[in-house]
Amino acid sequence: MSRNYSFIKQKRNNKKDISFKLPNIQIRKKTAESYAKLLTPSYSLERKPPENYHITVLDDPTLITGKHKTIIALPYFMSSIIQYSRPSDLKKELNEQFRQLHPDLDPSLTLTQIRKVKKNIYLAAQEMDLELSSVAKAYVYFERLILKKEVNKYNRKLIGATCLFLATKVNDPKEVSYANLLRVLNKVMNVSPKEIRENEFNVFVALEFVLYVPLWDIRPHFERLVTSSEFPKVDMSEYFGDKMFYYN
Repeated sequence: MSRNYSFIKQKRNNKKDISFKLPNIQIRKKTAESYAKLLTPSYSLERKPPENYHITVLDDPTLITGKHKTIIALPYFMSSIIQYSRPSDLKKELNEQFRQLHPDLDPSLTLTQIRKVKKNIYLAAQEMDLELSSVAKAYVYFERLILKKEVNKYNRKLIGATCLFLATKVNDPKEVSYANLLRVLNKVMNVSPKEIRENEFNVFVALEFVLYVPLWDIRPHFERLVTSSEFPKVDMSEYFGDKMFYYN
């Protein structure tokens, strides 16, 4: 049975041309900030650290006694006598020594403030049962940002908390509740989850998008954490493995 489609064709042919042409207007694209300048080789996959690298350049563990120390040197024998100092005086002396060693850093930032932030990072990680290597990685991030003059007295807690948040994301192998981590950081470091979330990308940019930390950066912090904590002695080669995944 034949059907007459002429009416349909006629309707199609009679359709109005509803297309329109855009006016000749020059559209300016909104400019965005480029981060290309930060994409430079970091050499973080090298087996050995750079020659000018020194882990204690910022937080020297031997800097604990202040100035009132007498050295007695005898044949085959050397001893130190440390005079008693009030905690407040010792704190002031340590910060003065730190300022002399690092005159280019933000003058509002002190050694005792840095160590307090690192201690709180450890306490937050301990409460969340995070890997010690995540704490060590957060320390590396934090100290890098200090040396880049991104940290001062007023933002130190926020940056320290964000460093642990980032380190946990890229390092901890087990499932972590980030909501709980933010809650713990709020309790331990008095930094709100909203502040950490809002500043997460800013810290990522300040780190030049380099969240991978080579073993020679992590190891010294890790060893100091094991030595100064209640954790049992950890075999480094067993913890990290004899052959890292990025080596051929």
